[in-house]
Amino acid sequence: MKVHDCHGNNCAVQCPDCGRSFIISEFIDRKGRICPQCRSWSASFKEARAAWKAQDSRPILTFTDHKSGTTYRYPHDQILQTLMDQQGIIRGTRSWEENGLYHFPQLSEVQQRLLEPYIV
Repeated sequence: MKVHDCHGNNCAVQCPDCGRSFIISEFIDRKGRICPQCRSWSASFKEARAAWKAQDSRPILTFTDHKSGTTYRYPHDQILQTLMDQQGIIRGTRSWEENGLYHFPQLSEVQQRLLEPYIV
């Protein structure tokens, strides 16, 4: 389950079937809520809150690509590992090896596709 945010008694979730996001309320949707767009998927506040907490136990970063205006909220360590393993970048550079730092001045098409599921 993809959860964009939880605050108080509400969670914003994304339907895996149609990709649209909607709010689940702990009080209004006690038995869960069906996606109002496609009506083929449902979730409960309890499930969404648990997914949010599990997601937040890992470092989650949010940034906006100023070139496109797109905002991403992604699991940092997972994406970093993918970039290092599959793309063969970062590891071995002087800035990474000496300081643990690496900077992307802009996102490549491959990086944009990798981050696509994390668009807020």
